[in-house]
Amino acid sequence: MGRHYPNPRLVKMHRNYNIHELSKLLGVHKNTLRGWMKLGLRPIDLQKPYLFIGLAIRGFLDDRRQKSRQSCRRDEMFCLVCKSPKIPAGKMVDYLPLSPRSGNLRGLCAECGNLMHRCTPLAKLGDFQSIFQVAFPQGHSRIEETCDPCLNCDSEQGTLHHVKPQRSE
Repeated sequence: MGRHYPNPRLVKMHRNYNIHELSKLLGVHKNTLRGWMKLGLRPIDLQKPYLFIGLAIRGFLDDRRQKSRQSCRRDEMFCLVCKSPKIPAGKMVDYLPLSPRSGNLRGLCAECGNLMHRCTPLAKLGDFQSIFQVAFPQGHSRIEETCDPCLNCDSEQGTLHHVKPQRSE
């Protein structure tokens, strides 16, 4: 079993589910569903076997997911290790373009030191430059951009004799 967040879109809105069907559909244990009943998931009636309507299940799962979401302020990025919004260390970030219109801001968490990312459109990059110190790292050079690319042209000169470098002791 074992999904961290069950997908509410798997549930048909106008269908009734019993506990066994619902646990199989969402990939959770039957005891998890019984726990959800204590947290607010209501069956159609209180007679066993419990039946749940799909609309109620979807509403419960959506509400549960919305409660666990945390939004970041403009000067914060979400740290996946700390599981909370944090201000990057020194308010320094790198901008890495993903497409011509958007990119990723990448910074270090001040508490744990791990990388944090925030997707931003290129048009709003000026807003973030007033908050953060934004650097634009240069990409790696490609073979075509080098002044003398090596294309194994030594094969015309005959065989090469490889000499192992001797260590000086």
